[in-house]
Amino acid sequence: PMVTEVRRTLGHIYGISAGPDNVIWFIDGQSIERLGLGGWLSAHHVGRATALAAGNDGNIWFTSESYPNGVATLANLVGRVGRMTTDGRVTLYTLPDADALPFAIMAGPLQSMWFTEAGADKIGRIDRAGRLTEYALPHKGSHPQSITVDDAGNVWFTEAFRNTIGRLSPNGKISEFPISRDARPFRGDLLLSGIAYGTSGKIWFTELATDTIGSMDQNGVVHKDRLAPESGPGAIVFGPDGNMWFVEGGARRMIGRITSRSEV
Repeated sequence: PMVTEVRRTLGHIYGISAGPDNVIWFIDGQSIERLGLGGWLSAHHVGRATALAAGNDGNIWFTSESYPNGVATLANLVGRVGRMTTDGRVTLYTLPDADALPFAIMAGPLQSMWFTEAGADKIGRIDRAGRLTEYALPHKGSHPQSITVDDAGNVWFTEAFRNTIGRLSPNGKISEFPISRDARPFRGDLLLSGIAYGTSGKIWFTELATDTIGSMDQNGVVHKDRLAPESGPGAIVFGPDGNMWFVEGGARRMIGRITSRSEV
């Protein structure tokens, strides 16, 4: 395949999404930027964004953290969810918990954006009008991280510090599925990271600390495949070819693909 790179040097580049305006949006340091087929288009300062995703309302939504008075202490930390129009107009919604630490975000059911609050142990939902609903997880110290949605409207998420996959049903019920025998708070020795709804109606996830790709059916039955040592799998997505694609952020620095038959 042919690879084309566009160099940017303003900050740490991470977080990427296809936008409603048919260009690529990504996070670069304290800005959200747009990249078209002809190259870099524009940048919009938003503070320290942590994730972004295209909304079902034609806008880009993102999570962010900032210290409004410039003093970097937990007491001064503010977590927000933001909405940005394609021409750069930003609306910010402050979360109630100062230690919310909003992280992953994606479009989901009820014409809303769904996101994880890693510090507050909550799943959040915000609608197009900015109305916020929060769902507290059963256990403190869960540290919800990545998030995905299945065809039935269930919201699934990883609990990085409890070795657990969580499911939030459309009626607000939370179910938890331990991935290891040790599912106590602050015992995330697997470091569950990415999660995605994919082939065969299964939930796929990554274990950063154990170099493992896992899948789980709707009944909680888990299958795991071990990768090469020091793979460090992180984000995972369902690809247009019907396979699951993932990044290896460890020493190997590779992109991986796994089929429904566990062929890596």
